[in-house]
Amino acid sequence: MRTMLQSCRAEQSRAEQSRAEQSRAEQSRAEQSRAEQSR
Repeated sequence: MRTMLQSCRAEQSRAEQSRAEQSRAEQSRAEQSRAEQSR
């Protein structure tokens, strides 16, 4: 039971990490487009 909970929590943290990386990539993309617009 505990191992199942631990694996579930690990999956959650992994999903949150990938989500954070996605948002970071989107932010950098938005900043790039903004820099191109200001040019």
